[in-house]
Amino acid sequence: MRSFARRGELSTTPMKPHDCIADAVTLVEHEACRQKTRIAIDVPAHLPPVIGDRTQIQQVIVNIAYNAIQAMQAAKSPERRIAIAAAADGADAVTFTVTDSGPGIPDDVLPRIFDPFFSTKQEGMGLGLSICKTIVEEHGGRLWATNGRDGAPGGASLSFSLPVAGPAQPAKWYPPAVVSLRQGWPVIGRGPVRS
Repeated sequence: MRSFARRGELSTTPMKPHDCIADAVTLVEHEACRQKTRIAIDVPAHLPPVIGDRTQIQQVIVNIAYNAIQAMQAAKSPERRIAIAAAADGADAVTFTVTDSGPGIPDDVLPRIFDPFFSTKQEGMGLGLSICKTIVEEHGGRLWATNGRDGAPGGASLSFSLPVAGPAQPAKWYPPAVVSLRQGWPVIGRGPVRS
């Protein structure tokens, strides 16, 4: 947790997708258990490593999973499940997806969920997903949301792609952003990333 609160230079290294997901699940499993939410992980063993800052990528997964838990709790979903998966996206990227069994994202809200200061929660600041989008884009990836799961109605899926690790590249520096707490979880802003 200490590394979440640090500011300044951040380290980008090759990371196994399974390790990123497993570490993030460790951080949300207590809340998932408290909210009677089951978490399933699906990550093929053969996936190539991705390049990024481990703490920031874990925080993206944590934030998305936490939002899913809260959405299902608020909607009083009878069966609460989260599936966190990673899959190859061509030869140059890996896509991470967090899917829930909740009510989905209303159609009028879907285009705005990554906007800064937009929130559907009364106490929400509307920064979590906006910061996640910034982190992913600074890592050379993209973040998007869709409704439905496995062809069935209901549920929401948030996915982000990251480039696979390649030859060593020099780090780029982005000015550090303010570290803030949202719903008890730190949210990290900018740091150095590899391009």
